[in-house]
Amino acid sequence: MGRIRLFIVLALSLALVACATGPTTYRPLADGVGYSQQQIDGSTWRVQFIGNDSTPRDRVEDYLLYRAAEVMRFGGHDRFILLEKIVEPETTYWGSGYTGPAFGLGVGSHHSFGSVAYGPSYYAPHTRFLGSALIRVYSPGQGGGPVFSAQALIEQIGPRIAWPQPGSSG
Repeated sequence: MGRIRLFIVLALSLALVACATGPTTYRPLADGVGYSQQQIDGSTWRVQFIGNDSTPRDRVEDYLLYRAAEVMRFGGHDRFILLEKIVEPETTYWGSGYTGPAFGLGVGSHHSFGSVAYGPSYYAPHTRFLGSALIRVYSPGQGGGPVFSAQALIEQIGPRIAWPQPGSSG
């Protein structure tokens, strides 16, 4: 009976922790979530945003475009071309169940040692979205994709940004 009670307490604790984790805030990449960028050449960057499993796809897309706009503004540019944008789901499965030691006596000289599973085995899918964009500084007459104003994107998306609270990890 004690093991069942322990299992229930652990399962409820994990459920509470999972519920307490909200969507990813807008922040640099840390602990597998947040934004990053890499300069490819003098006018081209790869920008990424990775959300946790509580961050909806549309928020990942917004944060990806917002970071692209910031990269352009930091470089002194306002207009840029979106050469490529990909937002893909990544699903992992988290399981539960308790595995404990087991042993047994067999017929003759056969003895067995190993483990046995107690309680239900349950695997829940957890999906997060990974966004990636390839952006280039806009030059008049240049084609290749939609053209965006960095300032307009910052003004449009900025009010919807969830910023980390001071002193939190995001």
